[in-house]
Amino acid sequence: MKSLFTILACLISGLIYGQTVRYVDNTASSPGGAHVYTQLQAAIDSADAGDIIHVRGSATSYGSVTLDKQLEIFGIGFNPDKDIPLHSYLDNFRMNAGSSNSRISGFFISGDLSIAYEGGTYSLSNVSIDNCRIGRLNTAVACCNTRSIDNFIIRNNVVGNENNGSAQAYFDLVGSYGSVNNAVITNNIILGETDGTYGTLEATGALIKNNLFIGAGSQNAFFNLTNSTVANNIFLGRAPAGSGSLSNVVFSNNISFSTATDTLPAVGSGITGTGNIIGTDPILVDVSIGATVDVGVIDPTPDTGSPLIGAGTDGTDIGVTGSTIPWDGTGVPLPLIQQLNVTEVIKQGDNLNVNVKARGN
Repeated sequence: MKSLFTILACLISGLIYGQTVRYVDNTASSPGGAHVYTQLQAAIDSADAGDIIHVRGSATSYGSVTLDKQLEIFGIGFNPDKDIPLHSYLDNFRMNAGSSNSRISGFFISGDLSIAYEGGTYSLSNVSIDNCRIGRLNTAVACCNTRSIDNFIIRNNVVGNENNGSAQAYFDLVGSYGSVNNAVITNNIILGETDGTYGTLEATGALIKNNLFIGAGSQNAFFNLTNSTVANNIFLGRAPAGSGSLSNVVFSNNISFSTATDTLPAVGSGITGTGNIIGTDPILVDVSIGATVDVGVIDPTPDTGSPLIGAGTDGTDIGVTGSTIPWDGTGVPLPLIQQLNVTEVIKQGDNLNVNVKARGN
C-alpha cells in the first residue's frame, strides 16, 4: 500500500512537471512495472537528463552509484518521522562529468560523497546536496587533470560518521585535481574526524554560515580555509581554528564554547571579523559536546536565555535554526506518509477504513 501511494505521487508529479519520474525499491514488496527499478544505478543509467528518481527506504543498501547526467534524486530523509523509519542507504555516491544542475537529497551515505570524482578535464556546477547523512564529502580525488567546480549548495546535512567514534570523516572541498568555488555551506551539523589529526572542513571561496560544528574539545573546525566568510556558526567542542592555515577569512557573529581554542576571529593571515561571542555556552535544548552524536535524539534549538536568539548577521538565530531555511531534524525532502492504517479484514459490501497521517514540505 505504501508503495502504491508513492507511485501515485510520482505519476502525478510527472504529469505536472513533464519529467519522467522513476521509482527505486529493492525490498521484497517492490511492485515492478514501467520505470520501477530494484537498483538505483540502473535507474540512473536508464534516466534522461532532467528526470526525477525517488528511492524507497530499505534495510538493504542500494550500494555505490555514479551520476553522469542532470537528475534530481530523492531518498526518504536522514531521520524520517514515520512508521518503520527505514533509510535510503548508499555506500558511496560519485558525481562525474555531466552531473551539473543536479540535486541529491534525503540519503544516508555511509561512505563518501565524491564531487567531480572521475579524472579528466571538465566543468561541474550548480549542484544542491541537502538532507543527507554523509560519512565524508570530498572533491576531485581521482587522477588526473584539473576539474572546474563551481556553485554548490550544501544544506541541512549531517557530515561525519556520528555513530562511529573512530571514523576519519570530514568535509573536503579542496581536492588534488580541483576545488569547489562559490560553495554555500549552510545549516549543517558538521562532525568530521574525532582524533584531531586534521581539521574538519577545507574550502576556498566559500560562504560557511549557520552550521553547528561539534567535537570532543580537542579538534579543530578547519584544515585550510581561504577567501571565505564564516558567519553565524556554533563551535561547540570543535575550535574555530585551522589545523593547516587560514587566510583572508571573515568571521562574523559566531559563537565558541568549550573548545581547545575559543578565540574569534581565528588566528591566520588577513583574518577579520566582528560580532563574535567567545567562550560562551550557546544553551541549546539538547546537544552535548562529544566525539559521537546521535542526530535522531539531539535538539539544536536555542533554549530559554540562549545568546543565539536573534543574534545572527541577518537578525535570525546563530546556528542551524537561523537563516532563511532553518534546520529540519528529519531530513525529509518531500511530502511524507507517516502512518497508514488499513482495516485488515472486512466483509463484502462493508466500507474499507483507511487512516492516513502525512506531512507536507
